[in-house]
Amino acid sequence: MNKPISKATHVANHERVATGIALACCLFSFVLGLIILRYPGVEYDEALFADSIFPPYDLEATISIFHHNIATMLMPYLGTVKSFLYRAWFHVWRPSAVSIRLPALVIGIVSVWLFFLLARRTAGRTAAVVTTVLLATDVSFLLTNCFDWGPVALQHLFLISGVLLLVHFHQEGRGWALYAGFFLFGLGMWDKALFVWMLGGLAVAAALVFPRELFRAVTLRRVALSALCFVVGALPLVIYNLRHYGQTARETISISAAGFDQKTLQFWMTVNGSVMLRMAGEAGQPQEPQTAVERLATSVQTLAGDQVNNFNDYGLVAALALLPLVWRTPARRPLLFSLIFMAVVWAQMAFTANAGTSVHHVVLMWPFPLFFIAVAFSESFKRLGRLGKPLLALVVGLMAAQNLLIYNTCLNRFIRHGAVRVWTDAIYPLADRLNQHQSDEIDVVDWGILNSVRVLDRGRLQLVELGFILNQPEFGDREKKYLSDLISLPHHLFVNHMRGQESFVGVGDRLTKFALERGYQRVLLETIADRNQRPVFQIYRFQSDAKAP
Repeated sequence: MNKPISKATHVANHERVATGIALACCLFSFVLGLIILRYPGVEYDEALFADSIFPPYDLEATISIFHHNIATMLMPYLGTVKSFLYRAWFHVWRPSAVSIRLPALVIGIVSVWLFFLLARRTAGRTAAVVTTVLLATDVSFLLTNCFDWGPVALQHLFLISGVLLLVHFHQEGRGWALYAGFFLFGLGMWDKALFVWMLGGLAVAAALVFPRELFRAVTLRRVALSALCFVVGALPLVIYNLRHYGQTARETISISAAGFDQKTLQFWMTVNGSVMLRMAGEAGQPQEPQTAVERLATSVQTLAGDQVNNFNDYGLVAALALLPLVWRTPARRPLLFSLIFMAVVWAQMAFTANAGTSVHHVVLMWPFPLFFIAVAFSESFKRLGRLGKPLLALVVGLMAAQNLLIYNTCLNRFIRHGAVRVWTDAIYPLADRLNQHQSDEIDVVDWGILNSVRVLDRGRLQLVELGFILNQPEFGDREKKYLSDLISLPHHLFVNHMRGQESFVGVGDRLTKFALERGYQRVLLETIADRNQRPVFQIYRFQSDAKAP
C-alpha cells in the first residue's frame, strides 16, 4: 500500500521543480547571449574600461601603493572595478568580441539566478519562477548585460546581491549578511556613481514599506559598521571626492526637466524591448545565413515576421490595474516596494540633465518592473482556483515567447544586415588595417572609434583622440597650433567615419577645411567597409600642396 506523501515532501518537490526551471532559464538565457554576442562591433563605451589597461591611458585618478600607481577612476563618476576584473581576464584570453562580452554575459546570468533566490524569499516560489522566466527572455536586460556599454552588468549584480544579503539578515538575523550587503553597495557606487539612483530607490521604498522592521533593526553599532563597510567598498570614490572637493556630485548632479517626453518614450521602449532593434541594420547588402542556428533564426523570422514589441508594457499596465485586487494579500508589500523603487529611480533620471535618454540608464531599474508583473500576476491568478496555475503558465509562456520573437528579429537583422552606427562590425577590419599602415601616430577624428581600436589592438597603436577638439565651436590659438603641427607631419594617419555617419557631425569637414586653409590637401588611403559592404571608415593623411603631383 502506497504511503501518502507528506506535506514537507510535497513542498520539497515543488521547490526542486522551481529551482530546476530557474536553472534551465539561466542556461537558456546564457545560450541566447552566446549566439548573438559576436555580431556587433565593439562599441566605444563598451570598451571604456580598457582606458586603464592599454595605452593611450585616459585616467581621472590614481593612487600610489608601494610606489606603483593604481588606476581608481576613469571618469568622475566611473570607477575601475570592471577594469580590474578584465586586466586579469585578458591574461587568460586576449581581447576580442567574445572575450570582452563573455564575462559580462556571465555576470548578467548570475544576476538572474540571484534574483530568483531573492524573489523566492520575498514573494514566494511561483512569483520567483515567473520573474525568472520573464527576466531570462527579456531582450533589454539580456543585451544590455551582454554588450555592457553602460556599464550595467556589475550594477545589477551589486544591487541584487546586496538586497539579497539584506533580506537574509532580516529573515535570519545574520549580521555578516548586513555588512556584506552594504560593502557590495559601496562597490556599486565605485563601479558607477549612478548607483546612487538605486540606493535612493531602495532607501525610500524600505522606509515606506517596512518602517517597523527598519526601526527594530537599527542600532548604533549596526549603523556604524554598515556605514564603514559601505565606505570601504566605495573607498576609491570617497578618496577621489575628498581630493577633488566633491567633483562627482558637481559634474553629475544637474536638475532639469528637459527631454521629459523623450525619457518617457525611452522607458516604454525599454520595457517593450523595441529599443534594442536600433543596434541592427535594415539596409546594405544582405548576407545569407551560414550556420544551422542562422538558418533556424531566418526560418522563424519568415514564419513570424518582424516582431518589434513584446507584451511587457501591457503586463506592467495590467499589473498596476490588478493592484487593488491583491491589496489585502501578502503580495502587497513586495508590489509596493517594487513600485516605489521604480518611481524613485525613474524620477531621479527623469529630472537629471543628460540622463534617462538611453536604454543603459533605464534598464538600471531592472529586474523590478518584471518582478512587479510577476508578483501581481501570481497572486491574482491564485484566485482562479485550479485553473489559476495553468492560465498563469499560459500567459507567462506567451509573454516569454514574444520576448524570444523580438530577440529573433534582432538576431536576424544582425545576420542579414549587420550592426549599424557605433556598433558597426567594420571596427574589426579597421583595427587590422591600421596595424598594417606604417605610421608614427594615428589621429582619430571622430568620437566612437578610439576605445574600440585600443582594446582590440591591445594598445600597440599610437592613438590620439581629436574628436573633442574638432567638435568645439571655435579653435583657440593652442588648438590651431596643435592641429597645424599634426597635419604637417608626413607619417601621421587620420581615421574618421564616412560623411553622414559621424557621431560628431562635420568634424571631418572641419579638419579638411582647416588643412586646406594652410596649404594641405587630404589624401585618401583606404576605405573600410562592414561585412555588408557599407563604407564606414576612411583612413587618410594630409599632404602639402607643394608636394602634390
